[in-house]
Amino acid sequence: MTTVATGFTQIMGIAVTSDGTIYVSDYMAHVLKKIDTNGNVTIVAGTSGTPGYSGDGDQAVNAKLKGSS
Repeated sequence: MTTVATGFTQIMGIAVTSDGTIYVSDYMAHVLKKIDTNGNVTIVAGTSGTPGYSGDGDQAVNAKLKGSS
């Protein structure tokens, strides 16, 4: 299965917490995604597909990231 088929474009980093939550840096989508233990994927930082450098002082999901890694 390709990363596009799974909703990811270019994975640059992965972190796993002690409770099994997975965080994935999706470089080309400019977001940080969370995969919970039930398999639900949510964006926790960045605006999908919109690169940039803004968002200080606002919620992380409203930030514009460029090439998250």
